[in-house]
Amino acid sequence: MFISDISFRCFRLYSSAVYNDEFENFSPPEIVSRPVDDLFLQMKSIGIDKILNFPFPTPPSEESLKVSYTLFYYSNI
Repeated sequence: MFISDISFRCFRLYSSAVYNDEFENFSPPEIVSRPVDDLFLQMKSIGIDKILNFPFPTPPSEESLKVSYTLFYYSNI
């Protein structure tokens, strides 16, 4: 069986009005919606020392960076 022999169908789960009015064009970047502890450790491991001042394209919240810094500092890594 070849793919060209199969007929494909697409079903819309939402009306076009709901799709156009309710949904965002782009989802928020993952860096602003998840903990940045692992990112902090990765940046430290490659020698980036000033993570709080790093020029992220889309920066995580300052609070989450400070929490990660505090965890890093008190874990004595």
